[in-house]
Amino acid sequence: MSHKPKFEKDYYERCASEGMDYAYYGNWQKQYVKMVIFVTQIYMNDLSNKVFLDVGTACGATLLAFKETKIFEKCIGIDTSEFLVALGNEKFNFKKGELIVENSTTMESIKDNSIDLLHCSQLFEYLSESDANITLEQFKRVMKTGSIGFINISTIKEKQNKSQLTMLSEKVWKEKIKEYGFTLKKDTIKLMKQAAFFPGNDKRNFYEHYIDDWSVFTFTK
Repeated sequence: MSHKPKFEKDYYERCASEGMDYAYYGNWQKQYVKMVIFVTQIYMNDLSNKVFLDVGTACGATLLAFKETKIFEKCIGIDTSEFLVALGNEKFNFKKGELIVENSTTMESIKDNSIDLLHCSQLFEYLSESDANITLEQFKRVMKTGSIGFINISTIKEKQNKSQLTMLSEKVWKEKIKEYGFTLKKDTIKLMKQAAFFPGNDKRNFYEHYIDDWSVFTFTK
């Protein structure tokens, strides 16, 4: 039987000791967010009163980078980990209601049809398949008509680690996304290849760094 991993203090400290500090904020996050905005082309929409949601935001480092673009009227991040959310609020000084403890399968604090850009990175592989399905249903509920979603997922092309519950093929994830009424954008990989934003100092962009590890999907409701 698979058990859901717990993402609290022990998990944070273990990841930090391995070089993955969820409370780190720097150039990687800033460049990543510029890439997401370029690929989703959210800037081509009317920018008034835009609301952004980051699902599975951990300490909110990516949330902070989206907030600092000043594209959005409001930025919200949710995560199930009380420890990570508390750490993020302490370190990044978010306003009340910006970084909150919330489950992706319920999203009780997120109103129907309220989100313009939904971002979700490296979450689905840590959910059971049934919870992944429920989370997609919640995405459908909270996203506005015409809104954009961006998710990246570790799929079966990458070696599964001990914390991951669900590893499916890219094809299966595409079918799931379409099953819940979303329209997949066909130019995602083309735009990722063009996006001149760099996670490191070697002049390789995010596509070149991560395409062997991530499957990336953008979609509209």
